Amino acid sequence: MIDQKQNSIGALLSVGITTKGRLDELRETLGILQNSELQACNIILIDDGGSGEFVEEGDYELDLSIHRYEESKGLVARRNELAKLCQTKYIMSLDDDSAPESGSIIDVLKVVESDDRVATIALNLYNSDNKPVDADSTNYESRYFVGCGHIHDVAVFEKLGGYNGDLLYGHEEREYALKLAKVGMKIIHMSNYVVKHRKSAINRVVGYNPRPSRNLGWVNGTYFGIIPNMVEIYSFLKGKKTHQILPCLKDYIRGLTESSDASKLSFFQYCKWKRKKTPTVA
Repeated sequence: MIDQKQNSIGALLSVGITTKGRLDELRETLGILQNSELQACNIILIDDGGSGEFVEEGDYELDLSIHRYEESKGLVARRNELAKLCQTKYIMSLDDDSAPESGSIIDVLKVVESDDRVATIALNLYNSDNKPVDADSTNYESRYFVGCGHIHDVAVFEKLGGYNGDLLYGHEEREYALKLAKVGMKIIHMSNYVVKHRKSAINRVVGYNPRPSRNLGWVNGTYFGIIPNMVEIYSFLKGKKTHQILPCLKDYIRGLTESSDASKLSFFQYCKWKRKKTPTVA
């Protein structure tokens, strides 16, 4: 357990951020971190193929570890690299345009330290289009987590192989959550730690993007049997507009055909996973 009187945050937790071409957003996030409890943490920055000006280690009163690359390998590969670079037991993953707004990181760490089966913390996320859940509401076991604000147990992450590089980006969080479900590990949604996702428009895909549909098919095909996949296809398509159904279904089926033959969740494991609440999204 954590002694709140000791400066134990930095000994337990690092913060990892991948970025590309969003220097102003990154600067804003680092400014927020500098004035928060997370100032005590090592902040690992990966510039995934950006160019030109970048932050310097002396720009902030933060323990920055900066890694810049000319080649872009994508979000999944770089988040896996963040875990390998991490020297602490836990790593908080943020986007370059997301940052904590309220709550005590000590309270979060107490939860993850109190139960060996808690492998990931899903933080209470929101953006300009929605609101976070009430910070006073009860924490709960979550079905998955969202990339712009979560905490991993690094040893568990590494043992399970991290994110699957085949995904590049999109639904890697779902894929890792299903790895946890297979081995009986838990994701806890922390209502009392709020993270705001500013959701920058820079480098975001505009219009139809086939990758999320393809990746969802890949993940579901890899981890689910026939009956769960029928349920998931229905869930996937029911919210789509008429003109979206055919292209989405085509890319989803492509993902199914390309999926791995790894051992799947049992039907009981699937039902247990499906009954869990979803996290806040942003």
